[in-house]
Amino acid sequence: MVVCPGHNETSTFVVFGGETDATSEHKIARRLSDTWILDTDLAAEGSHPWKKIASSTPSTQPTPRSNHTAFRLGKYMLVFGGWHVSGQYPLQELELFDLEARHWSAAASTGYTPSARGNPTSVVWKSEAILFGGWDKEKRYNDIHVLDASLNWTTRSPSSDERPAERTDHSAVLWAGPQAGGASMVVFGGSTNEGAQNDTWLLDIKTWTWRQLDTMGKAPAARTSHAAVCLDDAMLICGGVGQYTAVETPKMWGNDCYLLNLRTSSWSMVVRSPCAEVPRMLTSPLCRHTMVAISPKTIMVYGGYDGARNLPVLFQARLSSSETKSAADPPAKRVHIPVEGDRPSVLPRSPTQVTSPQTGGFGAPAPKASSPTKFVGMFTAAHLPADQRALSGNKLVRALHKAAVDAGAETYQDPATGYSVFTSLFLKKRACCGNKCRHCPWGHKNVPKLRGGADTRGNAYDW
Repeated sequence: MVVCPGHNETSTFVVFGGETDATSEHKIARRLSDTWILDTDLAAEGSHPWKKIASSTPSTQPTPRSNHTAFRLGKYMLVFGGWHVSGQYPLQELELFDLEARHWSAAASTGYTPSARGNPTSVVWKSEAILFGGWDKEKRYNDIHVLDASLNWTTRSPSSDERPAERTDHSAVLWAGPQAGGASMVVFGGSTNEGAQNDTWLLDIKTWTWRQLDTMGKAPAARTSHAAVCLDDAMLICGGVGQYTAVETPKMWGNDCYLLNLRTSSWSMVVRSPCAEVPRMLTSPLCRHTMVAISPKTIMVYGGYDGARNLPVLFQARLSSSETKSAADPPAKRVHIPVEGDRPSVLPRSPTQVTSPQTGGFGAPAPKASSPTKFVGMFTAAHLPADQRALSGNKLVRALHKAAVDAGAETYQDPATGYSVFTSLFLKKRACCGNKCRHCPWGHKNVPKLRGGADTRGNAYDW
């Protein structure tokens, strides 16, 4: 979401694009190109908060995309990166929406354009947008690109060797003000080549120097696809996806929230009830949702994926005045949306990059296995015999998938990327989603270019 100019700058936001699941009408998942205004004041009153924006130039439509980044420079909203409508390759196009004239156009940028990528983050400082990270299905990035108001790209090189690892599905917020000593981009978590992370990094925008925070208190579990906002001198982290390992309790879909005091570098958990076994602020576990700060104490969350389905739900939550564990503060509230009103489809997720559906916050008790033969946890290459662990490339993937299926596992960790991959055991529970899943047991029948092709079986669950 980005702030809509010309309105109340704490209550009106713009939402663009995303992804929906396959339906009976649309056999494959769709990337969207629709644009919506959200009025959070109307939402809080129980009135319909959504208004769809029709472009004043219908002949110029934006590229459908998901997992992009959006930011506002002046009266314009710009979107960069994300995944193409097919979901098979990342985008490099920069597109611009005039929030006053309400029309889209290709942004004629100059300079060194960032490479095509999905899942980058961006923050805005003064009249410049700072883009960081992302991935293109082959590699992750930790480069820094700056776009100024004249739409000129420049690349910034850190002034020291200390810097975060290449990553994707992380979060980034801007911290500025008297206590910040200037302006910094704060990056948390995400997925590196080593898997999910929970590290925190500050980039000083004046000196372009990275510094890893040595934090105090109980930090959030490692996660990806979470959401973050800056509330004055604190960063709030909500939800996301954890990571299985062979030795620890499964920790997956999160509805927990943590607050990092950026002045003291100390973490605290946002607790909604002292009696709850798992402190939860979100109304359900979520990843790939969007979150904005309405005020320094109030957030609004929309959409996301809960491990089983996309959620077209809008809700708000208010933090306690102490910014830490408080039982007196009201719980998160689902905002009523009249069923007869129009509203956007659910926001983006990427089925090939999430783990198998389970519920519970990070740190919640492990869900019981449905049968004694079901593998509990993330199946990894460490579970293979030594001779198979020595394999590489597709041979290793084939061996890993076969062993995972034999063990009753619904996911395994891809050794090349660290992401979770659905096995054919999980994919058999639903129709072909059209996303060219690696182990599709349905012959990719909803993927037009693969349907009925000679390589259908070779691209499915046999490898």
